Amino acid sequence: MESIFNQEIKTALQVNIVSYRTESSGLSLIGGSGVQHYLISLQKIYSGEQRYLERKLTEFYSLNEELKVRAYRNLPKLPQKGMILFKNHEQLEKRKHELDTYLKKLIERRDTRNSQELIEFLDLDEFCPEILIQKPQMVTKWNCNFVAKETTQQYHVKHCHFLPRYNLFVLAMNSSNKYDKKGKKMTSSNITCKVQIFSFKQLSQVRDSLILKHGDAHLLSTTSSQSTKALTTSDRFSAAQSDDRFAGFDSTPSNNNQSGSSSQRTLSHKVMSVPPNSGNPSALEFDPDPHEIQISQQRSQSERAQRTKNYLRESMVESFASYQGGVDETEDEEEQIIEMLMDHNLGKGKIQAITYCDELDILSLAMSDGSIISFNIKVELDRDNNKDDDDDDDDEYGEQEYDRNLIVKKSYEQMEGYSPETINVEEQKKLHQARVSQQQYFQQTDYSDRFSLEVRLYSRVQVHTEEYKIFDMKADSQRGLIYTVGDDRRVCILDVNLSQIVSKLKTANSKALSLTLDPDSKRLYAATLEGLILVFNVSLTSGCILLVHTIDFGKGLFATKLDFDSNKNIIFCLLKQAQSSSTQSEAQQSQIVCIQLDQKREKYSAIVDRIQSPQAFPNEHFICQAWLSRVQSTLMTASDFGILRFYDLESGCKEPILFQLAPPGGLTPNQLHDFKSTFLTYNRERNLIFAGAKDGRFGVWRLPDTWRSREIDELEREFEYSRRQMMRIREKAKKNKLTSPQK
Repeated sequence: MESIFNQEIKTALQVNIVSYRTESSGLSLIGGSGVQHYLISLQKIYSGEQRYLERKLTEFYSLNEELKVRAYRNLPKLPQKGMILFKNHEQLEKRKHELDTYLKKLIERRDTRNSQELIEFLDLDEFCPEILIQKPQMVTKWNCNFVAKETTQQYHVKHCHFLPRYNLFVLAMNSSNKYDKKGKKMTSSNITCKVQIFSFKQLSQVRDSLILKHGDAHLLSTTSSQSTKALTTSDRFSAAQSDDRFAGFDSTPSNNNQSGSSSQRTLSHKVMSVPPNSGNPSALEFDPDPHEIQISQQRSQSERAQRTKNYLRESMVESFASYQGGVDETEDEEEQIIEMLMDHNLGKGKIQAITYCDELDILSLAMSDGSIISFNIKVELDRDNNKDDDDDDDDEYGEQEYDRNLIVKKSYEQMEGYSPETINVEEQKKLHQARVSQQQYFQQTDYSDRFSLEVRLYSRVQVHTEEYKIFDMKADSQRGLIYTVGDDRRVCILDVNLSQIVSKLKTANSKALSLTLDPDSKRLYAATLEGLILVFNVSLTSGCILLVHTIDFGKGLFATKLDFDSNKNIIFCLLKQAQSSSTQSEAQQSQIVCIQLDQKREKYSAIVDRIQSPQAFPNEHFICQAWLSRVQSTLMTASDFGILRFYDLESGCKEPILFQLAPPGGLTPNQLHDFKSTFLTYNRERNLIFAGAKDGRFGVWRLPDTWRSREIDELEREFEYSRRQMMRIREKAKKNKLTSPQK
């Protein structure tokens, strides 16, 4: 325990290089050198448990190179490479000490300690998983550009809004093409945009309990190692109808009850229905040949795997699975758990912002031409609908020809109370397995509900003039108002229910770029290009707003994005340097500041924390941020190189980075720009993160409630307090010994 009291305890894990040995080789007989092996000791300070492992010197250098590729900056220094004679014990001891210092500094830093490279190097996931941080788990991944393969138009997600009440999320997408088919540069008049709505669908749920059988009437799975696989409708039609699976609302959905068409689409297989009764005589009428069963089973598995790979190769591209942590890169063939319900093209223009009024169920989109397009989203639960799928679909899609305001009307199935937090394929299957004469079949329990989605065009209002675009907007669901700021230097208020402009206010000749709203205290915060935050009082019954206070950043800084937390009463501002007040290199730097608000005395609101851009790559800066208010006061940032970082603002450390998720290594800065983040959206109710990239990739992560056990944090603080107390006692005793008179 002597070593523990001699150094500051920043983690509950102690790492030391105990000894080293030289492995003789052919060259050692000539030059007196060999391969160096170092014995590393791992110890938990709260239990005293130890573990020893051995690593070569070359493995240390490989670890350092991997950390550099993963954009970890300010790494500790490694000893220089060189040949040292094994008889030179002084040089060997010096190298051992430098490697020991290198490992200790990596363990003390939370970002490198939780990196996948160091975890694999020291086997931390096996020895002390409770010390490590639980990283986000990917719920699903998507690419926006594989749907329309017949066109050259490429899209990326600019904004996302999640509706937890309906388990739907809306994607606002803008075209990302810089040049048209003729090679000319795209202008604002040629850029298009569209809206897509997705649902978190159920996993492996089939109404008619379909199982796959071979054409010769032999069951495919009879051995204990392989079980009969229940197929969804999307699995049966994925080979021949891959384009229709993700087509928009105007395509005819697949039908579960079309047994005739399904048997023609399944390539030397046919789908048969198994009644739920365990005494079904049809399940016992076959006398399977084990040899034929094994051959047919292998053939069907290989054919289905090949069809799945071909489908994925044509329609899907590698997306957020390349990120480390919480992502399984081997699960490329897993079924998508999201279903597209709507794909509506809005025509020319860009979507600047998106908002949703919960009370009115109205989704509003701010366009680049100064207008606001509103849609009425209606989702109903239909428990008594027992009609056939064919009749329902024909009636629903036939109505679109007569109602111009009806954009999509679609029925879909979803589990009652379904939440992405409880995604588990094995639990959701709820398949009851039975064996009769060495044959297996599954009895499916149907507990899904049928929903009806109806989207109608509600209104289109020209809030700002056509030559001025909208920068940002926020919705007040309680009052049914939308606040917008545009290029015309005005704040406009729109009544969503009446589709009328309530008032317009010129922001003192300042160009507002971003908005955030505090509905409890009735305050509207607008960040301007001049480096100010304008605080408005929006509690007036007439719908007018009143300027009550301003916050100045100074030094040529201005905020581009605002994020507000009503529980802690703080605002996070993404700041950039004005080009007129700095050089070109300094202008690209960015930082995030935290402002503590004082509602009673607003003039005492002040900046309490700053986070500088890490600059892991040249000219790297923040693009967007998200305040994770539910996960131990964590701030999540995204850079223009696609690196997602998580900061712990309550730790008080010089390096507040908890961990980071980086793109795959070996890419040049130009290639990393394709991973440029476009947005971050956090939903506190479901604890989900939605993120998008410039090349059209889109992902959803589920965050843990706590990064790790609070008991570990308390133990580290207690041991650090005891260590400091012991050091004070020793220093005091040493001082008394020196000052005491000698006899």
